[in-house]
Amino acid sequence: MADLFSEHVTTNLDAHRASPSDVADATDALLRTEVDGERFTDDQIVSILRNWAAGHGTVADGLGVLVLHLAQEFELQHQLRSDPSLIPEAIEEILRVDDPLVANRRTTTREVEIQGRTISKGENLTLMWIAANRDSRAFDDPTAVKLNRGTGASLVWGQGIHICMGAPLAKLEMRVALEELLSRTKRFELAGDAPCRAVYPSNGLAAILLRVS
Repeated sequence: MADLFSEHVTTNLDAHRASPSDVADATDALLRTEVDGERFTDDQIVSILRNWAAGHGTVADGLGVLVLHLAQEFELQHQLRSDPSLIPEAIEEILRVDDPLVANRRTTTREVEIQGRTISKGENLTLMWIAANRDSRAFDDPTAVKLNRGTGASLVWGQGIHICMGAPLAKLEMRVALEELLSRTKRFELAGDAPCRAVYPSNGLAAILLRVS
């Protein structure tokens, strides 16, 4: 996916250079921008645009997970059809149970002790979001989807200084997608082969077949 993204961006940059437009857009602005007298390289522009588009893959993974659970849990699917106001709560809870992102890496900024183990400053850690979101010390019956449950301790969107800046947009996109899917169908269920999960660190779906009515 990263290679395809880079290829698309560099092709677009070449097209802008070959045919300059009188109407300035974001691409033109990036091509003209200078930092300390130096213009951005193509690789730097690719990196900038990747950051601007960050989260699209996680949102797609999250939608796949949401559809999978609703296709398996008909009572919950019916509940959301009957009362769409529950969709935001369902998104939070389903993604807590089945997080679209397995883990993320962090580097410690100071020495800390966790459960009797000392972790030195500068150590690289892998934080398992999925494990934390299913921790029975934080959530009663953690693998069950319960819409009345509080999800304040969930790490789906991160916490503290690492809270996801795109969370409001991601929640909006998923809410609208589910509203449209539920309002335009009567029922959907799994069909054909079992859903195929994506590759670590993603926990989304590489493929899912549905029967929709």
